[in-house]
Amino acid sequence: MLRQIITLALLASFIVAGQSQSKEESIRLQDSIYQSNIKKTRINGVYIPKDLNDAFLELNTLSDQEGKTKFRLGEEDVVAKKLHFGLGRWMAVNWNFEEGSRMSHYLTSLGLRYTDDMIDFMLRMYHRYLNNKPLDAEKTAKSYQEARDKIYRQELKEKYGIDSVLVTKPRP
Repeated sequence: MLRQIITLALLASFIVAGQSQSKEESIRLQDSIYQSNIKKTRINGVYIPKDLNDAFLELNTLSDQEGKTKFRLGEEDVVAKKLHFGLGRWMAVNWNFEEGSRMSHYLTSLGLRYTDDMIDFMLRMYHRYLNNKPLDAEKTAKSYQEARDKIYRQELKEKYGIDSVLVTKPRP
């Protein structure tokens, strides 16, 4: 009986030790996955575009003409809203926006940090591409940053009565 109790105690301690991964270890693991993913041309067997033009080519390849025509003929705002959880979610999952990919890395380099912003941005860019309109990618990405910053400042004001935070490095 004592032997069983000791065995269970040891087993429980191993389980707890395995689950008590530090936050820093978790961040390092996520970062190493991200660093690996952004170099891959394929993740889970799916081709990952490297930039907007590559994404447009891939979407053209994967889409039939009728679908592209309907997409092209819709209004940009309506298309972006209606297809967010359809084509947009497909891009987020298959192009690995959350864990990182070369496409999400490209979008991050434009200043897009949130998956929903990446989805909306991609749908709008593809719509503009199909309609031969100027993409204005950098300007559009900046508008997402400004909108997020406005939301952040509003939350700070509502919660803490302030509108900005100064972050400094701790002294050694």
